[in-house]
Amino acid sequence: MSQTTTVSRLLEAKAELHARSYRVLMWFDYTKPDSPVHATVSGGRDTLKPWQQYASYALTGDFAFYASCADDFSVSDFNGTPEAKPWLADSRIALDPETAAAKHVDRIKLTFTCSREPARSARKLSR
Repeated sequence: MSQTTTVSRLLEAKAELHARSYRVLMWFDYTKPDSPVHATVSGGRDTLKPWQQYASYALTGDFAFYASCADDFSVSDFNGTPEAKPWLADSRIALDPETAAAKHVDRIKLTFTCSREPARSARKLSR
């Protein structure tokens, strides 16, 4: 999970306009520094590709892992490896893989739902 990879993932997260919600499953092995983050994205019965268009991630120097939805979408539900203590931080999901590794849990998994917020009409905005 190199910095270069992280930046490109963040820049590409722009979902198709017709999607109202979708589900993301991400997983990675924290003990292997060069291990990629794997992900699948589904909308209804369809697998949405490429997954980078629908979700992004970042691993910070403080060993925090952040995952987020594409632009115009927000996290509406999430579940992750309990030992990594998932929490919602500024519209992103944060995980602490270092704490999980200290408990001998190396494979980190995160599942979350991204939903588009309903657009407000021009009439409502002008009031």
